[in-house]
Amino acid sequence: MNLRARKYKICVAVATFVAMAGSLCANTLDETTEASFASPSDTLYSDWENTGIDLDQVVVTATRTPKLLSEAPIQTMLITGKDIQRLDVANVEDVLKQELPGVEFSYSMNMQVNMNMAGFAGQSVLFLVDGERLAGETNDNVDFERLVTSDIDHIEIVKGAVSVLYGSSANGGVINIITKDVSRLPSWRLNAYGRVGSHGEQRYGLDLGVRKRRFANTLSLVHNSTDCFRVYNKDNSPVPLLIDFVPGQSSLNVKDKAILHASDRLRLTGRLGYYSREMVRFAHEAEHSRYYDYSAGVKADYEASVTDHLELSYSFDQYDKTRYYAQSSMLLSGLNVREYSNVQNSLRALWNHTLPCGILTFGADYMHDYLANTKLADADYIQSSADAFAQFDWNLTSHFELVGALRYDYFQIGHNSQVTPKISAAWHKGRFNLRGGYGMGFRAPTLKELYYDFEAMSGWIITGNSDLKPEQSHNFNLSADYTHSCYNYTVIGYFNHIRNRITTGVPQSVDATAYLPYINLPEAEVMGFEATAQARWHNGLGAKLSYGYTYEHKPDQAPNQFMPARPHSFTYRIDYDRQFTRNYGLTVALNGRWLSQVNNREYRSPQQPSEGILCVRYPQYHLHKVQLIQRWRDIATLSLSVDNLLNYKPENYFYNAPLTTGRTYSVSLSLNLERQ
Repeated sequence: MNLRARKYKICVAVATFVAMAGSLCANTLDETTEASFASPSDTLYSDWENTGIDLDQVVVTATRTPKLLSEAPIQTMLITGKDIQRLDVANVEDVLKQELPGVEFSYSMNMQVNMNMAGFAGQSVLFLVDGERLAGETNDNVDFERLVTSDIDHIEIVKGAVSVLYGSSANGGVINIITKDVSRLPSWRLNAYGRVGSHGEQRYGLDLGVRKRRFANTLSLVHNSTDCFRVYNKDNSPVPLLIDFVPGQSSLNVKDKAILHASDRLRLTGRLGYYSREMVRFAHEAEHSRYYDYSAGVKADYEASVTDHLELSYSFDQYDKTRYYAQSSMLLSGLNVREYSNVQNSLRALWNHTLPCGILTFGADYMHDYLANTKLADADYIQSSADAFAQFDWNLTSHFELVGALRYDYFQIGHNSQVTPKISAAWHKGRFNLRGGYGMGFRAPTLKELYYDFEAMSGWIITGNSDLKPEQSHNFNLSADYTHSCYNYTVIGYFNHIRNRITTGVPQSVDATAYLPYINLPEAEVMGFEATAQARWHNGLGAKLSYGYTYEHKPDQAPNQFMPARPHSFTYRIDYDRQFTRNYGLTVALNGRWLSQVNNREYRSPQQPSEGILCVRYPQYHLHKVQLIQRWRDIATLSLSVDNLLNYKPENYFYNAPLTTGRTYSVSLSLNLERQ
């Protein structure tokens, strides 16, 4: 069966399923009275059932004040904990690429992961965990292996620079990972789980939580590992740079989080974390790459009065990279040499004051950023930065809301500073919401972009540029959504105009050596839209279909540093979710994604830029996954998954191709014991 026939059959199957489910839902609603949905039996077995679209989830990312999703004045995308459980994945990278259109992950020559979200690379997308930044980067992206899914309550995504609360590195948006609320624990809880799969995949975890009166604590440990394996390319590749292996990895995540209700008005939160990961390209390789992270933080939430809330927090995060000599000479064997260290110390103050017509917010941040890297021009650098912002969330009428804000950022190196205004408006009427906004974005050049000086694997010498100017962007967005009973429809459009975009420029040849400096592009534009239709019927059936379109325009001064965004993408999910009795529940889910082909201008020979540039066409692809999840009471959950259901294999493994050798399988078991 050819690719086009497969795509056609999948589309027909999805459309047929949605139509049949809608018909079944209509028949069920016709034959069942409203009272029957509230019957004791349905209430008893409804823990895993969704009846209709739930827009009552509280979100905080856009305005830093709790808002119902349906009432948020800034368009916020939500991935719930149940969505993550239905996906049965190990980290946030897998969650995002399966749930969001316009998100793609590619790889660099040292097999580090690069993200592209609607035309913005990782250096312009800010990742947060409970509102706190993450230290360290790998090719301008966070280490996604740090972001395991076991303790995630939900994920909030705000695209574009429309929120005043986040400055540099948030031009493309904010992804805020909200962990589970420790204060909602039972008296004690013990959860143990394990997963095994293809390519030697193993995942084991343990969560232990206790709560007594005003104190609650949870400890989680997660171990992941996969084997390295080879992939094979055909001989007709248009580019010389191809992947021929996928490295094996082993990681450990340890997190502890405690909450103390010191009084009815004061809540204290403390956290500790440790992370380690080792990347092994081949079993016999002499040198391994190791990554470590040490994190800690404290936060105080104080209700000064009915109308005033104060938050103070301190966060520490240290991310290190080392080279481990596993099998080397007698002098080096067993050595673990640190090559990179990023240490961030952050302070934050936030005050919310509630008025009869809205909420007034003031805040400030200070960060001391230390970076030591053998690839920098000097051994280490220190960057201090500070910001202050003010925001007013104004409820003009019961249907119309306006958010206006100003932010000031200052960076010590280069004395870069900028005032950025933001304004958003939302109109709510019954089941219909209309939102629009403008935000001015600002991104100061990073220490790496200012001072890098190292030889990449391609043979180029990448050099920093101390004369770089900060990026400035103008971001416009407009969205509309409509919800009725089982159905929800959302459309989002955006336009971004970027000045002085920071990227790598045209190679410069000196004494037969190619130097690749960072430069400012005069201007660039990113625009597109997304459309989502989803349904959650009372009979346990659910469906979601999303489409994303992205268009990038920039001067043709040089080839792209990273893979460009694919212009078209689809994601879908179909599931059946039912709690049949008190003792047994079942979820069957099918999800997939399709990404269109994309063209990219690249050097014919990376080592010899003088040989010219060619246009490379990267092919489209689509992947599908099915999960069967069975639950026995609240004690045991058994999951079976088949990924790459149609056994897709790329002809050539480009750096933006899915790293799959065909169909893969996994099985996982979770055991849960608790006492209320």
